[in-house]
Amino acid sequence: MVLEEKEKIIAGSNKVKICGNRVFRYVDNIDDAKKIIEVSQNKLGGGVVGTKVFSEEENLLEHEFISPIIHSGEYTESMAYDVTEIALNTAIKMADCGVYSFDLLPHNYTYHNGKWILYDFGAFEMTPKNVKTQVRGCFKICFSAFELSKIIQRKYLKHYYLNRIKTSALSKMIPVWRFACLELKSLVCKLLYSFGFYKQAYVLLERILESYKKNFVRKVYEPKNFASVYTLDGILFQNAIYTSFIAGKNSVDYAAASGNNAKKFVYIEDYSLCDEFYNYIYRNGRAEISTAVLYPMVQDEEIPQEYHYRALYDSFAQERFESDAVVITNYSEFFDIDEDVLLKNLSRFGSKLMVLGFSCKDEKYRNISEKITTYYKSCECIESDDGVFLVGKNRIDCERKLCICGKEYTNNNRRECEVLHSEKILEILKKS
Repeated sequence: MVLEEKEKIIAGSNKVKICGNRVFRYVDNIDDAKKIIEVSQNKLGGGVVGTKVFSEEENLLEHEFISPIIHSGEYTESMAYDVTEIALNTAIKMADCGVYSFDLLPHNYTYHNGKWILYDFGAFEMTPKNVKTQVRGCFKICFSAFELSKIIQRKYLKHYYLNRIKTSALSKMIPVWRFACLELKSLVCKLLYSFGFYKQAYVLLERILESYKKNFVRKVYEPKNFASVYTLDGILFQNAIYTSFIAGKNSVDYAAASGNNAKKFVYIEDYSLCDEFYNYIYRNGRAEISTAVLYPMVQDEEIPQEYHYRALYDSFAQERFESDAVVITNYSEFFDIDEDVLLKNLSRFGSKLMVLGFSCKDEKYRNISEKITTYYKSCECIESDDGVFLVGKNRIDCERKLCICGKEYTNNNRRECEVLHSEKILEILKKS
């Protein structure tokens, strides 16, 4: 790659640019970056995105490309606790080696291959000058979210969960005495890093997290029988499916029972079920399965509120979660107003296959099979133990091109976002 091409990669996003299946990052000091890479590999192993020096002359690093990325506004409460704990443990380990964090926060992590991965290598520095940013972020993002969970259910916060909140706004959201306690803890952390006790500040943050975890009760999902597991596994295997996007309540039972090693992202509209299922896959080391609380993170205002599984209609979700196959294990759960709109949007999640499951008593599949051929070159009907699967094969790509949105996802959880986030959360609290 010549110099001009490298410069084009960096342009447009300051220091980071995605190019194909690689991510390039410009750093100010390549020697510091090499030291951080060495320490992170020794201390964190696979807990940080795979990074190497691409060009010492141009101060360029190359990252592993991770897909799909789930954002912090899509985390369940259990996810929030797990990733915050991992982040603070990481900060402490790295501080022992003279590497300091300023941005080890949930929005720079994603769940990938059964573990939490820091995908922003720029969260580390060799100088402690920005430790205050790490401390401030924990209070404004993580601890504020845990406080809100005491007064409102997670599901009502939508994609504003784990968003940066202004201190003055938080004082209006939670009880005065709890706000005062949080401010006092924040002051102690500030005093620690101000006097050079950086690791001790991280340790105190970890202890504050533990105080929240004591009052949090986790539930772990217990999978039920999925009668058609072998049929559905066979469909995916025979069509060489490596990644699948699966939606519907009983999709959790299929994913849990499946012996197929294809990567499975499970989209469940029921928040509580999603949280329980995450705990199941995380505790059982099911690296081939992932899940999250999906919302329309770009087109929330445009998508009708009465639609079920609203993220299916969001172009940002379609872009991130496009897979080899889109699978609906129980089509009767998807009863939106316009079936054609539903099928069109579903097709944008599956490049090779669309698989729709129906019970034996549901004759609706006979009409839908013809509609599937609008988006796929062929449609096959396969009988299972307790129903029927319609299988659309080979998406007609001209339909994919219809997925165009003028908006971009701009929530980077920085200071400039906290005013809007705070206003939105205050609106939600007033309505609840």
